[in-house]
Amino acid sequence: HVLLPNPRYYRTRGTTDQAVVPNARAARRVVEGSPHAASGLPASCQRHKACPRIGRFAVPLLALRHFKSHIADFVMLSFEHQERLTRVGPGAPMARMLREYWLPAARSAALVADGKPQRVRLFGENYVVFRASDGKVGFLDEACPHRGASLALGRNEGNGLACIYHAWKFDVEGRLVDTPCEAANPRQREFMDSIRARHYPVREAGDMVWVYLGARATPPEFPMFEFNRLGGGHIHVRRAVLDYNWLQGLEAHLDAAHLPVLHSSTMKRFAGALDTDSGLALQNVAPVMEMHMTSYGMHEAAIRALPDGSSYARMRQLILPFFTMVPSAPNSPCSEIGRAHV
Repeated sequence: HVLLPNPRYYRTRGTTDQAVVPNARAARRVVEGSPHAASGLPASCQRHKACPRIGRFAVPLLALRHFKSHIADFVMLSFEHQERLTRVGPGAPMARMLREYWLPAARSAALVADGKPQRVRLFGENYVVFRASDGKVGFLDEACPHRGASLALGRNEGNGLACIYHAWKFDVEGRLVDTPCEAANPRQREFMDSIRARHYPVREAGDMVWVYLGARATPPEFPMFEFNRLGGGHIHVRRAVLDYNWLQGLEAHLDAAHLPVLHSSTMKRFAGALDTDSGLALQNVAPVMEMHMTSYGMHEAAIRALPDGSSYARMRQLILPFFTMVPSAPNSPCSEIGRAHV
């Protein structure tokens, strides 16, 4: 769980600013002028001079270790904080931030040249992705700019996606390339050039189609993870729609304590010898969690003390804002390299 200090009972443990501050306004005065003010850390903190930050967002998650060192009382996130962190619909602050990253949106194998277009829903909005005759991938708003019909129902042919309503055809760049229902007109070309379906930059890597939905004219640097350099059968890509918000999924994937409880029946079937990945985790359901903040997010370890006096450490990477990298033993029921929660 992501915890924050109780704003009504803010106790610091520093040497120069020990105090019990009764309200959030006074708490803000305590940390005012501190290099950690943006993260809510007391001014006396000397161990963490440079707190990693991602703009105005994700501070509660990044600052968790610092808060644990200094704050006596914790509460769960307030309703207002939860809304700000988890709501990703149109116009939401978190949605605006997450759109500024490259997002895995579809499996490459699901797109066939001149095949059926695929509907994609991200951040509460609907899109369509298709592979044109020449193999290029297009990613457009689902609604046709003419009458709003779904382009996911359109015909993918002749290097373009033709709307099912009036057969207006758009190429992978969103250009209108054919209007068969419009009578011949000297200004037809000018008219067609004035109509565009909104399209988004895409890139194929790691057997996935990635899309950039942000506001920049030039997309940010592409995340060249190790699996994005592979292909040709070296990667197994799974896509699922799960009924939770993105932060719940992110937190659950880093929560090693629930594995031998919630997934105990599956793990027992695969445990075999006690020195396997599953077998070791089943020996201790209460791991000690250690976290190390990095420039990209967090390096986290779940350390389980074993009956023979040794320890089993399972280390994971959190790459902000929504990537988790979890190791697994060969043939593990949970074998995967990374996951994106979007």
